[in-house]
Amino acid sequence: MSHGATAVKETPLFTIVNWLAVVTVIAAAALTSFDITPYNQICFFTGNTLWMIMAVRWKQWSLFTVNFIMNVFYLYGFLS
Repeated sequence: MSHGATAVKETPLFTIVNWLAVVTVIAAAALTSFDITPYNQICFFTGNTLWMIMAVRWKQWSLFTVNFIMNVFYLYGFLS
């Protein structure tokens, strides 16, 4: 039974983007825990942007939405 999800064939490029997003967000969390700013915000923004790319690829709009909203907050914090 299908629930509307369509399997997306992963290419090597998107596998790299996926893992780069994971590593970037983990690095951002580590930078935050050591209070290393603004690099933590830059890493979070980058990681979330990569997750947005993957969300579009996977057609996961809830994943896109949460990362988009988080990027708005990071961008606001970075610019203020």
